[in-house]
Amino acid sequence: MKITINKYTFNLLDIKGFNTEAMNGYEKEVFSLILKWRNNDSEFTFHTSGSTGIPKTITASRSHLEASAKRTIDYFNINSGTILNCLSVTHIGCLLYTSDAADE
Repeated sequence: MKITINKYTFNLLDIKGFNTEAMNGYEKEVFSLILKWRNNDSEFTFHTSGSTGIPKTITASRSHLEASAKRTIDYFNINSGTILNCLSVTHIGCLLYTSDAADE
């Protein structure tokens, strides 16, 4: 499966060898999240949006994120395919979409 982050397209099988030097900060954050997910990391650190005050740093387990993503996929009847992500990967809401793409 291939993933495109703005103008950079890479194959998930070759992710570890992909050169991120020319990427901007946001693109590198997305790439880093996908790499961590593909490496089967068990914990992920994010920031809340701050909608109820100062944004907080939170840690979520992989199993919790997988269950949350599955519920979202089931609820909205999302099929495999193209995923458009306009969220910052440093915030928890983004993982619901990015983790499913990284699992393909």
